[in-house]
Amino acid sequence: MVCALIGLLLVVEASAQGRPVAVRVEPPDADRTASARVGVMTSRRRRPPQEQLVLEGAPRKPSNVVKTPSGRVVYSSFEREVAIAGDRLTTLHVGRTKIMVALKPGSILGVRFDDCANWALESKWLPSADYHCERDERPCRRGYLEGSEQLDADDNLCSKLQLPADASVKFCVRHGEFRVRGKPGTAFKTQREGADDVPHVVPASGLTEYLPALYERCGRDVVTTASDNAVLAVGSGERWTIELGADGRIVGGVQEGGPSP
Repeated sequence: MVCALIGLLLVVEASAQGRPVAVRVEPPDADRTASARVGVMTSRRRRPPQEQLVLEGAPRKPSNVVKTPSGRVVYSSFEREVAIAGDRLTTLHVGRTKIMVALKPGSILGVRFDDCANWALESKWLPSADYHCERDERPCRRGYLEGSEQLDADDNLCSKLQLPADASVKFCVRHGEFRVRGKPGTAFKTQREGADDVPHVVPASGLTEYLPALYERCGRDVVTTASDNAVLAVGSGERWTIELGADGRIVGGVQEGGPSP
């Protein structure tokens, strides 16, 4: 599964190198227009290297700390300012994993260790807070995809359905969309945890139709070409265009619409 493979890659890399996993933000591929902040949260508890993240370029002094009532530091966060360029997507790397995300002026994006896939993104818009519970035999509402969250019929989110406690239900999350711009005939595939790979080819127009995408803590969409791959941290209702270079590498992208973080 994609999420598990990403987590395994980070574990292998960190263990082999014997040091924490680096988080790196690429500079924008256009003139800077504003800034946002990216941060990592690290645990003060004793953890192996692969469970610690280090943000390149961040000050050595933490930006914030979380303490117990007795005053013992449990977590520390390290933040830095990053440049953004209009509606251009930001590329960041967690270990060897490339991630595309849409940052807006003044927004804050956090990266933390997570048991599901070793890391997770957190912000006001990720993961999506727009979701609903649905009967298992019914489709999610238009614009929503079945999420990875496991729910029971007696969950508070499902209470208005008034179902028996043993009924089957599903978690539906509002998704975003993306399309791919590249050389006609370029092959790529989309992947999602628990589902088969879906092959695609850039048409003669050089631009595909929009495809649904969803970022969750344990469910992530990945675009893979012959020479590159990237996790798409698409927010609910966002519309992106992903750009492929002549060699098939994912070279950038732009957010074309959707709610701002």
